Amino acid sequence: MAIRRLTTVAKENGSLELTVALSGANGAAVTPLTFLWTWTDTIGNVINSRQNVAVTGGDLGEEITIKLNGDDLPVAGVAQAVYVLSVLATYLDADGDIKNITDAVEVPVDRIIGFGV
Repeated sequence: MAIRRLTTVAKENGSLELTVALSGANGAAVTPLTFLWTWTDTIGNVINSRQNVAVTGGDLGEEITIKLNGDDLPVAGVAQAVYVLSVLATYLDADGDIKNITDAVEVPVDRIIGFGV
């Protein structure tokens, strides 16, 4: 299965908030026990040290907002870069078993003339 691509396009060196809504195997919304995210280019190079970033405590919920800003959104030598947000979460199912959720989405980022390298 191909990774989905967002229709929203971020801007180079700008700000972007991505909301991740989690659902279990039955499609119902779940609150994770653990949640990690990683921000890479399409070949797996980590961008701005954003690897296995943990979301904890009160930030865990059925929806989690990931905020990207400035150096998270570089574009060099092309009109548009594409990055990948990958997530790994765990949750308790109805039987009390711990289950994994993994997913990824591509995020396009447009170059802004004057900022690119």
